[in-house]
Amino acid sequence: AHLRNTGMVFQNYALFPHMTVFDNVAYGMAARRLPHTTIRSRVEEILEAVQLLNLRDRYPRQLSGGQQQRVALARALVIRPDVLLMDEPLSNLDAKLRVTMREEIRQIQQSLGITTIYVTHDQEEAMAVSDRIAIFYNGKLQQVDSPRGIYFSPVNRFTAEFMGACNMLEMRPLDWDAPRRTARMLCDETEFDVVMDGPGLSEPVHLMLRPDWLREIAPDAAAPNAFTGRVRDVMFLGATLVCHVAALGTVLRVDVPALRGGETKQPGDKIRLCFAPTSPVRVEG
Repeated sequence: AHLRNTGMVFQNYALFPHMTVFDNVAYGMAARRLPHTTIRSRVEEILEAVQLLNLRDRYPRQLSGGQQQRVALARALVIRPDVLLMDEPLSNLDAKLRVTMREEIRQIQQSLGITTIYVTHDQEEAMAVSDRIAIFYNGKLQQVDSPRGIYFSPVNRFTAEFMGACNMLEMRPLDWDAPRRTARMLCDETEFDVVMDGPGLSEPVHLMLRPDWLREIAPDAAAPNAFTGRVRDVMFLGATLVCHVAALGTVLRVDVPALRGGETKQPGDKIRLCFAPTSPVRVEG
């Protein structure tokens, strides 16, 4: 394995505490016995790319968490690997710094064009940095797709629930409208129209709805797939109000915009919701 041209960024960075930033970054090339002039020019080039050239003589203990992370990234990139491996490199950082660093990682990776395999348990982080995502569960590959593909078209229930918040509804098919490619479905004694890929449904199916696919409407408004629920609790998250609504025999999460001066939901309030016939996604399991 040590002969393969790969770079590795460890979860705890694994920087040598007795070496300066410059020496940490240069270590891989020194081990390959490259000329000193080549080492110096490439280290300075990569330190400038990660904006650490002015800290080249500092030791790891004199750096912040974000700076240490960039040193670890520079050390892996400077050897110009064919593949860069990253093991949850942002797990030790606070939330705000994680966002900043993932943007920097993405920018550096794109500018250098190095194939990167990035392991993370953070769904938002995975979508932010990736061109393609592979989701594993119990050692088995569940789905490989683009971030948009996995978010909007998960293949099974685990992928749907793992990759962002979602609501799962069990619906029983009643009828099939072939010209409109629409199935008439029953959920908790309420009928809905759902655009499906094909006929032949006989057993109940699981349909996924993301919280932002549910839309609040006026109590007397006419809309497709409308139903009424009751607010259980509300969380204010800045731009969004997360409402848990008892409806259709379950509790649904509904994300609505939190407008300044706008109406605030309270536990016990009635709320009328709807969703487009094209929104639900059928998932297995």
